[in-house]
Amino acid sequence: MPLSDLYPDGGAGSPRVVTLGGRECPARPLRVDDLPAFERWAAATLGDPCEGLDESDPGYADRLRAAYDPARAWPPEFGDEAVWDLIHTPEGLALTVAVCLGLSRAESLAIVDDEAATPAEWAAFHAFAWSLTPSPYEEVVRRIDRLIGCPEFSRGPVAPGEPISWTRAVAEQADGDPGRLAAIGRLTLGQWRALRTGGDDRQSEPLPGDSATRQAVMDLRGEFWAEERRRKREARRPKGSAPLHPVPEAPGSPGQHAHDQDDQGQVGQPPG
Repeated sequence: MPLSDLYPDGGAGSPRVVTLGGRECPARPLRVDDLPAFERWAAATLGDPCEGLDESDPGYADRLRAAYDPARAWPPEFGDEAVWDLIHTPEGLALTVAVCLGLSRAESLAIVDDEAATPAEWAAFHAFAWSLTPSPYEEVVRRIDRLIGCPEFSRGPVAPGEPISWTRAVAEQADGDPGRLAAIGRLTLGQWRALRTGGDDRQSEPLPGDSATRQAVMDLRGEFWAEERRRKREARRPKGSAPLHPVPEAPGSPGQHAHDQDDQGQVGQPPG
């Protein structure tokens, strides 16, 4: 993990700018204490699950059942799938622009609606706002996935298990110290990740969240890398030496029966 994740300004306090629609705008990356704004906005957008529940309503039972899951997840927290889905809407992007550029809601919506901003400018803005460092490793893995026919997917959790909430993570880091809590709030998200992981940025291959697609992707990658390892072994083998894999025995030899079973997929690995 580079030191720039801990010191995003290079220690010089230089002003930061982003370019949108060809126009340079003073900006700052999102900080930990900006995240509650997304939670409050999500709560107002999603609405109280109990709102509108009326026992005299003929559809009351169905509406009550429908309210169960949202009520259980209430209030929305940053990191929740529902909140993240909202952030990926034009309104969510406008809120991100408003916070980073210090603009009003109306001004930020006007920028989002402005078709002059290019996809490259928006990609750079996202990387700046969320303190994301482009990963050539993930880019190469995605390209390999397309090469071998993996289905397109959005990245799921890095590892299985119950995720820790942002509130709990911040509380653990603050350890009951109000001064430390305030200092954490001023961290950029890149600084937070660097401190939280201890600078360990070992990268994992992107995988989908749903189990069926996940298994399909893992199977295709397994086949690709097995063949790649075989190809590299072959490339390292001195010219003129014996093949790495035994040559099948001629018909009528003592090993014929075993090879026949291999051909039928009953014993060992498939031939070839």
